[in-house]
Amino acid sequence: MNPKKIIEYVENNGMITNKEVQKLLDIKESRELKILRELTDLELLKKEGKSKGSYYVLQNKGK
Repeated sequence: MNPKKIIEYVENNGMITNKEVQKLLDIKESRELKILRELTDLELLKKEGKSKGSYYVLQNKGK
């Protein structure tokens, strides 16, 4: 898994939603959920919000 496109998108836009990941990478929801889970486990992204209103931002290493 190469998170470069997702990380660049978040750097440029401040956040990314599940649907935006699906569209950006042209993948299905199941794959998108796995990728986002991996990126949060690696502490590259942080999930904000709950359920359908959730989005992902860059993880602040200083906090």
